Amino acid sequence: MPGFQLARLTPPIGQDQGAFNLVTRSWELPPVVKELQRRIMADELAPSNMLTAIRKAQVLLIPARLDLGEPLIVGLRFPLEWTGPGILELVPRTPGLATVRAGQLYPVCGFSGMARREREAQQVVGVLPDGVSTIEFDVRVSLRRESTTPSRWAKAKDEWNYVDTIELGVWRVPIKVMY
Repeated sequence: MPGFQLARLTPPIGQDQGAFNLVTRSWELPPVVKELQRRIMADELAPSNMLTAIRKAQVLLIPARLDLGEPLIVGLRFPLEWTGPGILELVPRTPGLATVRAGQLYPVCGFSGMARREREAQQVVGVLPDGVSTIEFDVRVSLRRESTTPSRWAKAKDEWNYVDTIELGVWRVPIKVMY
């Protein structure tokens, strides 16, 4: 199946976690998620297709409407089930607006993980300039790969793994501003 078709079949976050199989006594991800995971880890999914998959996963939560002069507050979730550990960044092209981030490169548990998810759920982007009804974000993802050899995207190496930073493209997000 071509990458663009696979990306369009990506389930929303929350529906990508699969189910526990009582017969095999193991956790099973949906086939689409398993294939996305395989292609991402094998460097076989084009950045544009990864961006499509991220959009289809509904990772960005925006308000239904925004009153004029009110700051835009968004939520961003990281599709950990099919990407593995990583960080998703949305950098607005509009001057004066803040970058939105979600995810983690290293596993955490307990209260620190809950606090991170709470911060990610309410990130202040800023007050939109007059007349702006669409925000363009440059989308970047950094993925940790447990590998001894770098991929074509590798930008850094820590003592255990390579960290790949991939520029995915531009995401245009319409915002309904109430005047």
